[in-house]
Amino acid sequence: MSEMEEQEHSPHGIAVAETIPLRGQLKMLANHMAKSHKEYATFTNLGEVDATEFATYRKDLTARMEREYDVRVSFTHVLLKVLGHCLKQHPIINSTLDEERILILDEINIGFAVAMESKMLIVPVMRGVDQKSILEIAEEANGLTERARENRLTLDDVTRGTFTLTNAGMFRRKSATRTGGWSTPIITMPQSAILALSRLYQKPVVRDGEIVVRTMLPTSFTIDHRVINGVPAIQFMNTFYDYIENPDTIDLGV
Repeated sequence: MSEMEEQEHSPHGIAVAETIPLRGQLKMLANHMAKSHKEYATFTNLGEVDATEFATYRKDLTARMEREYDVRVSFTHVLLKVLGHCLKQHPIINSTLDEERILILDEINIGFAVAMESKMLIVPVMRGVDQKSILEIAEEANGLTERARENRLTLDDVTRGTFTLTNAGMFRRKSATRTGGWSTPIITMPQSAILALSRLYQKPVVRDGEIVVRTMLPTSFTIDHRVINGVPAIQFMNTFYDYIENPDTIDLGV
């Protein structure tokens, strides 16, 4: 800035260091989130699940899939498969409100957050998750992620979602002893629920009367209370927790 230029100030009289135009995708996202926050009767359940066995399972699964199929299966890919099972068992979570009707949707299409180079998040949608094997999920998700980071997603790639997964653990500090975090995620309209996960972390817990160190996964589950009440929400999360605690029960489709 030259000596002749006058520094801009905010409406509150604070000097401005940088301006970021609110337009395009950024403006559309801001308007969408504000509308959701204003119109939805949201309720967030905060919890955590013992993911010790799941962490080992995912590590072994990744090694096996790379060795046998040359496909890398990530934490998110397995979670998408698990959520496909959960939504199939609890269809009210996979619904939308249409004026005075609750519509139970016949497709399970899960959006998953991807970080772009611009530091924005975009949510590509994987359709028919419940009908895909873990290999199909991994290959399709890898393709969607690559196109998202190269800004090549089409409208078809980001629409028709029925549920959203956001894995905030990807962006938190990597520390095995750092306390896990929770959030109150905003539902993607016109969906009725969103699940946010934080980074796995270790903490002492009591098992069979003894203190042991376990790997825990923090969860934040937000629902639209106009559509989903507390009972099916808890039942859905209990099913999710059961899969995480007992990963050998997950049907991978391969």
